Amino acid sequence: MLKLVSSWSNVQSLPEDYVFPRDKRPGEVIAPLCKTIPVINLQDAIANNRNDMVQQIVNASQEYGFFQVINHGVSEALMDDTMKLFKDFFDMPDEDKASVYSEDPSDVYGLQVFKDGQWIGVEPITNAIVVNIGHQLQLKFQAGNLQVAKLGYRKFDLRRYMKMEDHDFGLCNEKYVPESYIFPQEERPGELLIPICHNIPVIDLGKAASTEHPNTIEQILKAGQQFGFFQVVNHGISEDITNDTVRVLKDFFGMPAEEKVSSTTANRSGWVYTSSTGYAKDGVHLWRENIKHPCHPLEECMQLWPENPSKYREAVAAYLLEMGRLSLRILKLICEGLGLEPGYFEESSEVQLLSANMYPPCPDPSLTLGLLRHCDPSLITILFQGNVSGLQVFKDGHWIGVGALSNAFLVNIGNQLEIISNGKLRSAEHRVVTNSSEARTTIATFINPSPDCIVEPATTLLNDDNPPHYKPFLYKDFVHYSKAFGPDTEAIQKGGGSNGKGGRRLQGQMRKRKGREGSGRRQEGGDGDGPGQGREGELGEGDKGVGNRDGEENAVAEGADDEVLGEGFLESYVFPQEDRPGKLLIPICQNFPVIDLGKAATIEHPNTIKQIVKAGQEFGCFQVVNHGISEDIINDTVRVFKDFLGMPAKEKASSTIANRNGWVYTASSDYARDGIHLWRDNIKHPCHPLEECMQLWPEKPSKFREAVAAYLVEIGRLSLRILKLICEALGLEPGYFEESSEVQVLSASIYPPCPDPSLTLGLVKHTDPSLITILFEGDVSGFQVFKDGHWIGVGTLSNAFLVNIGNQLEIISNGKLKSAEHRAVTNSSEARATIATFINPSFDCVIEPAKALVNDLNPQLYKPFQYKDFVSTSNAFGHHSPTFLHCRSKSPNKPSPPSIIDDLATIVAYDDLVSTAVDDDLASVVRGTIIDPLNPRFDGGKLVLDSLLTLSRYDGDCQEIMDVLISNWSNVQSLPKSYVFPSGRRPGNQIVPLCKDIPVVDLGKAEGVDRSETVQKILKASQQFGFFQVINHGVPESVADNAMNVFKEFFGMPAEYKATFYSNDPNKSCRLYTSTLNYDKEEVHYWRDNFTHHCHPLEDNIQDWPENPTTYRDIVGAYSGGVREFLLRILDLIAEGLGLATGYFNSELSKIQLLSVNHHIPCPDPSLTLGMPEHCDPNLISMIHQCDISGLQVFKDGEWIGVEPLPNAFVVIAGLQLRVLSNDMLTSPIHRVVTHPHESRTTICTFLIPSSDIVIEPAGHLIDARNPAFYRAYNYKEFFGTFTGTNCDAESALKCFRV
Repeated sequence: MLKLVSSWSNVQSLPEDYVFPRDKRPGEVIAPLCKTIPVINLQDAIANNRNDMVQQIVNASQEYGFFQVINHGVSEALMDDTMKLFKDFFDMPDEDKASVYSEDPSDVYGLQVFKDGQWIGVEPITNAIVVNIGHQLQLKFQAGNLQVAKLGYRKFDLRRYMKMEDHDFGLCNEKYVPESYIFPQEERPGELLIPICHNIPVIDLGKAASTEHPNTIEQILKAGQQFGFFQVVNHGISEDITNDTVRVLKDFFGMPAEEKVSSTTANRSGWVYTSSTGYAKDGVHLWRENIKHPCHPLEECMQLWPENPSKYREAVAAYLLEMGRLSLRILKLICEGLGLEPGYFEESSEVQLLSANMYPPCPDPSLTLGLLRHCDPSLITILFQGNVSGLQVFKDGHWIGVGALSNAFLVNIGNQLEIISNGKLRSAEHRVVTNSSEARTTIATFINPSPDCIVEPATTLLNDDNPPHYKPFLYKDFVHYSKAFGPDTEAIQKGGGSNGKGGRRLQGQMRKRKGREGSGRRQEGGDGDGPGQGREGELGEGDKGVGNRDGEENAVAEGADDEVLGEGFLESYVFPQEDRPGKLLIPICQNFPVIDLGKAATIEHPNTIKQIVKAGQEFGCFQVVNHGISEDIINDTVRVFKDFLGMPAKEKASSTIANRNGWVYTASSDYARDGIHLWRDNIKHPCHPLEECMQLWPEKPSKFREAVAAYLVEIGRLSLRILKLICEALGLEPGYFEESSEVQVLSASIYPPCPDPSLTLGLVKHTDPSLITILFEGDVSGFQVFKDGHWIGVGTLSNAFLVNIGNQLEIISNGKLKSAEHRAVTNSSEARATIATFINPSFDCVIEPAKALVNDLNPQLYKPFQYKDFVSTSNAFGHHSPTFLHCRSKSPNKPSPPSIIDDLATIVAYDDLVSTAVDDDLASVVRGTIIDPLNPRFDGGKLVLDSLLTLSRYDGDCQEIMDVLISNWSNVQSLPKSYVFPSGRRPGNQIVPLCKDIPVVDLGKAEGVDRSETVQKILKASQQFGFFQVINHGVPESVADNAMNVFKEFFGMPAEYKATFYSNDPNKSCRLYTSTLNYDKEEVHYWRDNFTHHCHPLEDNIQDWPENPTTYRDIVGAYSGGVREFLLRILDLIAEGLGLATGYFNSELSKIQLLSVNHHIPCPDPSLTLGMPEHCDPNLISMIHQCDISGLQVFKDGEWIGVEPLPNAFVVIAGLQLRVLSNDMLTSPIHRVVTHPHESRTTICTFLIPSSDIVIEPAGHLIDARNPAFYRAYNYKEFFGTFTGTNCDAESALKCFRV
C-alpha cells in the first residue's frame, strides 16, 4: 500500500521516483485557465437551435478535440454523491483499498490540453462534464455535413490496439518529429553536415587467397587499430541472397502493426518494436523500427522467427549461413594477424543474433537519432547497410560518415575482440543518423563468444612489456550486466541455445569452466541460462541475484533492473574515477610476512617475536600459519555463512533484526559518498559475552550458532597468543592485553563475481578500529594493502589467517606498530567469502600509549581516551554503533559526542579555511563520512586516530602558548620572518580604495511599503557583488557594542587565562588558536588570533564558553540569538526574491551556527602579510561585524575593493551553498583580510551552515527547460570534503558538482 499516495500524509518532499525527466515536467510556467474552451448547452439539442448545437460540437471537436457540457441531464445531486463517494473511498483504510489494488494504468488529471504549441488549463464549471474526442473517433466537417473521416483505416481489434498503444508505427507519415523522439541538445546530431569519409578502409577479401594475403591481413589489422571497423568487398556472398533477405525484412516492416506484434512475441524470442530495445535517456525514443532474434543453433531458432512474410525464415536462414562462413574467414585472418594459434575463434564463436532496422524518412534529422552512440558487445559485427548511408563513427574527437558501397559489408570490431587483443584492436563508437528523403534498411549480425566462454586477453599477446589490461569474465555475465540486448537480453539468452561446449576460454588452450567439486550446489551448465536464472536454489520472492562461481545467488545485485551505465554496470556500484581500483593489475606481493606460530614454542621463539614486530612496523599486517585451529572448524563456519548469505532476502531480514544486534545488508552498512554501494553482502554481530550474544544471532541455518561459537572460541585463544607475543615484543608487562581485550565483533562478507572489477570495490580504503583483526579469506585473493605509496596484493595461503594491526594497538605502541590501510577488490570469475573477527579493548577501557614506551626520546604521541568514545565518534560500527554502545556499555547512558562532520566540518571550515595548504590529516577528517571502519569509504577510524594525535607541541605548555598568541605581543617593531608571505601572495603597497558603490540595505524598510524594493535590492546586490551591508538590522546597537567590547576584553585577558582555551584539537568546540590549525606545519602564518565556538542551540553550547569576562556568556548569548534571527530574516527575503517559500532556508539548511572572532594587532608592515587569505565561504550565509577599522577586501571585476565599515552595520556574504541553491543566480565573492599598521582590529563572524547530511541542489522552482540545473544533488559533508580537498578553491570544488 506504500504505492498509494492516498495512504500518505504530511509529505515534505517529492520522492525521487516521482520526479519526471526535465523535458516531461510541467515546470514553473503557469498554464492559464483558457476562457474560450467551448461550452455546449445540451438542452439546445431539444430546442429549435439543435443544428447550431451540432455545429458547435463539430467545431469544438475539430479545433480543440474536447468541449465542456452543461445541462446534460445528469442530476447535480447524483454527481455530488458520486464525487463524495470516491473521496470517501480514497480516505478508507489501506487494507480496504488493497483488495482492489491493481497495476493497470489509470490517470487522474489536473486537466490541461496541448493546443497550438502550448498547454492550456481547463477550468472546472459547476455541474459540467468534459467530453474528449478519442483515438477511435475523428471527425471533419465538409460542405455543412458531419461525416466520419475516411482516412484509410481498416478494421482492427480494439484490445490489440490498446496493447500496441505505446508503439508508434506511423513514423513514415509524420510531418514533424514528435516530442518523444527529440533528443536533448547535447545528444542531437544537429545541423552540422558530417561529410562521408573517403579513406575508410575497404578490404578486398578476394585478394586474401592470392599473393596479396599478407597485405590483406596487414590492412585488416591497421583498420582495426586506427578505425575499429572496415568494409569488405568480394566477400563471396551472392547478391541474390542479400537482396532476398532485405526484401523479406522490408516486407515484414511493411506489414500492419498488429500483424508484426502477433508474429513476433517476446516469449518466443522474436519481437518488434518502435524505438530502441530500451528507452534512451529521459525516455526519448529512437527513430527506427527493429526486429531482433537469436540465431544459434540455427535449426532451433528458425522455428521461433516470424511466419510472415512466408519466405522470411528461408531467406534469413540462407543469409545467416553465409554470414557464418564470412565471419570465420574474417576471424581467421584477424587470428593470423594477431599471431594467435590457428582455429582460435572457431569453436567458441557463434552467429548469435540478428538485428534488422528500418529507419523511415525523418522530417528533421537534426533532432533525433536512429541509434545512440555505442560500441558493440560482440567479437565482430557484420553490417549490411544497403545503398543509403547513415552510419557515423567517432574518430579522433569527431564524427565521420561511412559511405554505402554496393554489395559490401561493414565489419565492426566488438568489445570482446578488443579485450582478446589486449587493446591492440579497438571497438569503435558509432551511431546512426536519419535522413529526410528515403527509408534505410540495415541488417546487423552479431558474432559473439558462446555464453559460457571466458573472455580474457590472449596469453600469446602478453609479456612484461604488455601486461593484461583486462580481467577474465564469462561472456554471459558481460551480456547480463551490460544488458547488451536491452530489456530483452534475458529472453535472448534463454532463446538462443548453447553449443554444448561448456565454458571455454578465448585463449589458445580451450578448457571447460567447472564448479567446485563436492560443493553440493547446482553446477552451472551450458544451457544458455544467464546468471541468476538457475533452477535449483532459486531466489525468493523479490530477490534479484548474481550467480557466482558455485551457482550461488547473492543479494548484492539487488537493483539489477535499475538503469545501467553505458559500460554495462550497475550505476549505484560504480565508484568515482579516483577511488576505483582501475584496470591496472596489482601483483601479489611475494615477500609478504608469514609467521609460523608453531615456531613460537621452540628455540625460534625470539626470532618469531622479531618477525611480528618487523611485520607490524613495515606492513601493519601479517599472515599466520600453524596456528592450531582445526581446518574442520574453519570450514564449518565458512559453510554456515555461505548458507546464510544464500538464503532468500526475506529470511535473512527476518533472521537478523537490528535491535537484536544481528543484521544483514547489501553493500556497506552505510551508503558511501554519492550513494555508492560496496560489491558485497555482509552480516555482522557482537560476540561478547559469547553466551549472551549467541541468543541474538540468526537461528537459520540450524547450525549457525553452534558453528560460529566454536569458531569464536578458537579465535579468542589465537588472539591471546598473538597479543601475548606482541606484548613481549614491545617490552610490556605480561598479561598487558589479557583483561582488557575482547572478541567483540564478527563481520562475514561474500563478494560475488563482478562483471567489471575495475569500477567497484568490495571494501574501500580504511584502517581497523580494533586492537587486532583476524581475517580468514579462504583461497580467493582480494585483500590489498597500501604500502609505500602504492597498493600491493596479498596472496592466500591454505588454512592461514591474516592479522591486521588496528588503530588501538598503534596508539598503545605509541606509533611503533602501524595500522595498515587496506581495501578489498573483486574479481570476475568466482565468489570470495571472508570472516573478519575484531579483537577490541573493552568499551570502558582507557586507551593511551603504554607508559613503558614513553620517555624523553619517545614522547607521548596520542592523548588518552575511552574506547567507547572512539567508537561513538568514529562510528566504528557504522549506523549500528549506538546499538553496540547501548548493549555493551555498562556506564550510564549519556549523549554521544557530536559527529566528526557536524563538529569538525564546521569548525575546520572556518578556522582551517585560512590555510593555503590544508593539513592532510585534518583534510581527511573533514572529508571522512561517518561510516563503518569495517567498510568505510574514507577511513573513519584513522581519522579519529589522527585527531587524537597530539597535534600541537604547545598543548600543556603555558609559556609557549603565551609566546605564539599575537594578542600577547606588544610594540612589535618588525614583522617576524614566519609572517612574511611570498611576493606573489602579498597585498603589497598598492592602496585599495574603499568602494562607495557597495549596496547598503535598510532592513527597516522590509516591513513597510518598500518591502518589494528591499527584496530586489538584496537580490541585485547578491547577484552583482555577492555581499551587501545592512543597517537597521534589528540587533540593538547596545547588544552589538557590548559583544564587540567583551571580545576585545577577552583577547586582552592575561596570557595564562587564555592559555586554558588554547588548542589545535579540532574536536574541541570552544578554542583559541593563532593563525590556523596547522600552525606547526604551515610555511607562513596569518596575522591573527582566533576564538571559535558554537552558538546554536544556545542551551547546548553556553556551558563551554568562557566564564571570564564575567559578562561573556550573557552578552554573547544575547548577541548570537539576535544575529541568528537577523540572518534568518535576510534568508527569507532572499527566498522571496527567488520565488521560494518563506522559511525555505530554515531548519537543516541553516542548522549550525558558528561564531568565529578574529583579533589582529597592529602590524609593522601590512604590505608583507595577511590577516586572512583570499577565499569564498563554503557555507550558506555569513555575517561580519567589522568594528570601525577597515580591513575586509572583496575581489570584483578583476580588482580588490575595500569594504568601508559603517556605524552599527553588518556585512552579509552569500556562501557557496546559496550560489548552488539559487542555480548561480546569486554569487559568492572571493574576499580576504589585510592588516592595519597602527590599530588593532577585532571582527565578529557568524556562519550559518547546513547539517552534514542535508541534500543540497538547485531549488526546483528555479529549474525549467530554459533554466536547467547547473549542479547535481549532494550532501554538505560531501561538498565540504571536496572543498578542502581542492585547498579551498571554490571554483574547483563547484566544478566537481556541475552537471
